[in-house]
Amino acid sequence: MSFSPRKGVAETLTAQAGQPSEAGALDPANGGSRAETAAYVSQMSGELAALARLCSLDSVAYFLEMARREASSIEQE
Repeated sequence: MSFSPRKGVAETLTAQAGQPSEAGALDPANGGSRAETAAYVSQMSGELAALARLCSLDSVAYFLEMARREASSIEQE
């Protein structure tokens, strides 16, 4: 994932996703499941943790990694 300081994280992720928002498709009202949502959260929090580590945001990276682990365990239920 490449992050441009001229673009915000949301704009970067939206451009990579190729659609307005992947998260909307995961909404239970749109047919998304708990496991699919957990998988998405796991993936995104892992990527954000890596970005935080690159910027020496150690506490942020730690909490994002904890979120990734929790979402991953929910995904596997």
